[in-house]
Amino acid sequence: MSFADGLQTGFLQPKQLQSSGRDETGFLADAMKRSARELQVMLREMPCVMRDALATVRTRVRADKLPLLSLLQANPLRVQSSHLSFQEYHAACAICAGSRLSGAPPWQWPSWWANSLRLGVEMGEPFARGLLKAVGLEDGMLDLSNEQVSGHPLCSGIVIGQLMASGLHTLKLESNYEFFLSREGEGSRAIIEALKLSSKHQTLTSLSIARNSLKGPTARTIAEAVDHSSLRIFCSIPLDGLRNSSLTHLSLAEAGIGVPGAIVLARVLPQASTLTSIDLRSNELGSEGLHALSRGLRARSGLVSVNLANNELCDLDHLGRGVYTTDGMSELLEALKEVGSSIMTLDLTSNVLLRMLVVRKDGRGTAEPEVVTSARKTLAEGASILFTTAEELKLQSTAVTYNKVAAITTSMSAKGGARRGLPYQ
Repeated sequence: MSFADGLQTGFLQPKQLQSSGRDETGFLADAMKRSARELQVMLREMPCVMRDALATVRTRVRADKLPLLSLLQANPLRVQSSHLSFQEYHAACAICAGSRLSGAPPWQWPSWWANSLRLGVEMGEPFARGLLKAVGLEDGMLDLSNEQVSGHPLCSGIVIGQLMASGLHTLKLESNYEFFLSREGEGSRAIIEALKLSSKHQTLTSLSIARNSLKGPTARTIAEAVDHSSLRIFCSIPLDGLRNSSLTHLSLAEAGIGVPGAIVLARVLPQASTLTSIDLRSNELGSEGLHALSRGLRARSGLVSVNLANNELCDLDHLGRGVYTTDGMSELLEALKEVGSSIMTLDLTSNVLLRMLVVRKDGRGTAEPEVVTSARKTLAEGASILFTTAEELKLQSTAVTYNKVAAITTSMSAKGGARRGLPYQ
């Protein structure tokens, strides 16, 4: 054993040790009593300024108004340092200084980092810039797609918000469902607040939140924030190019812009006076996204080709599952009445446009959906409308599933892992 005065014993047998019967608090109380006289002498010898400062601390602690010290007893005064608060404060200071972080990146931090991050936010711009340096981002680009933002929603939200306001110019947050759709809504809230700040700092120019299934008020609020931000590209949508009327063809196939992207695109389409074709295949628009986009199409005459394939425009998947609605298609038909006279091609393939199959009287196929018939009346003479019947979609899906199972089973057989006689499921 080693003692405070430097004395060190040799090896001690258990029988040589005896407990005092006191717990740690009692032992410390005895030690404080023994040193009380020495402390009083030291206090009398302190300068007046130090004694006044100590008196101020004493007053604040008694009222429990000093956050880094906790009041245990007012009379006689007993306090305890909140060591975690000190650690959190110094952690925030270290980030401000740009110290490189070890372990998990900050967008994966658990909940016990929350206080350090809150303190950092209060420190302002030095903390945001320090956080950018601490994670080793020197080129201003950060790709956190595919569920990389996996920390506590509150912590991840603060970190993402700080990075967006720190000098970062490109950020990808695609396919981070847990972050954006958390019960607390921290992900969406952080993006909205950071976009508001970006309009002041003019640093963030490209942001993608594609494939996150954002809908309703959240999608609309994010789109509103994008309108007032410094962004030039949002979910692969070239905002500057559309606003400057420098594009004739816009291809966003499989970009996954979703409802927020559809709302943003609808707001800039009226400014894109040279645009003649739009390709929005596979963008998870749904009926809500189509409804928003159609309002933008109303003000964009001169379009020749519009591709809306594979977007679940009636909120039904390729097997007809979901809650059927024609709100988006109805809005599209109204838009086509105003600007459809120039459209030569409207692609609605891979969308279930009917609630159920409707067979012609001759029984030789599926009838054309009513929405297609209505749209045909408003388009240019000789225009073509491409669509896929619900029956064809189901047959295609079945074929794809069967082929995948066959390929897997064949592979297993080649490796000797498949049992004979096992049917396809």
